[in-house]
Amino acid sequence: MNTFSCTYTISTDQVNIRKRLGIMGLLNIFQDIAGLHADELGFGYEEMIKNQQFWVLLKLEVQMDSWPKWKDLVEVKTWSRPLEGMTAYRDFEIYLEGKLIGTANTAWIILSGETRKPIRLKTLLNPSGLREDFKLPYTASKIHIPSGEEPLRNFKVEISDLDMNMHVNNTKYTQWALNSLPLQLHQNFELKKYEINILKETFLYDSIKVLTSKENKYKTIWGVNEKSNEKVFVCKFT
Repeated sequence: MNTFSCTYTISTDQVNIRKRLGIMGLLNIFQDIAGLHADELGFGYEEMIKNQQFWVLLKLEVQMDSWPKWKDLVEVKTWSRPLEGMTAYRDFEIYLEGKLIGTANTAWIILSGETRKPIRLKTLLNPSGLREDFKLPYTASKIHIPSGEEPLRNFKVEISDLDMNMHVNNTKYTQWALNSLPLQLHQNFELKKYEINILKETFLYDSIKVLTSKENKYKTIWGVNEKSNEKVFVCKFT
């Protein structure tokens, strides 16, 4: 079935102020297990970087029925779907005490380290490592950005925001969005669905303006690079 699984004990650095696994903690778990599975299949970071190539997250959607508590032991399963053009899709399932409590789908492309342009995947990925017998009933999709913007925060890219590819790690966009929300939402709102689209790479010392919609405040949040005036990410909380 080409499914890969790991167990994780929810640690103090993964929980939010409600003592539950936070979305940041969950995204880091996804990033960890996806990397381990990619290593096993022969297209992990070390192999890719030899050819000056690297994976980039385009889209993600998470759906959760409940959130694990601090110190809970969860099992996470993941697999890669068959390729669709230049995009690779990866599914995830999260289990607590044998019960499925959440799922996620992610969309990825490979960029050339020299040109920063996408590379065709069919010559790189072995089809035998892809799962064809099952996929989640949804796929991460494009998020609509509503009109009527309202500024929330400004962030400057620091060294700690960068990953091994010398650009902002995809989880940092979610962190910026979370840090733009009022404390009362963090205390009282239980997230059921989270979506994000990564639209552009951002780099050291870039200045990012984070905005929301006046009509639907805090539900949809996006970031704009103040130098280029380009949107770099958009996310949605439900």
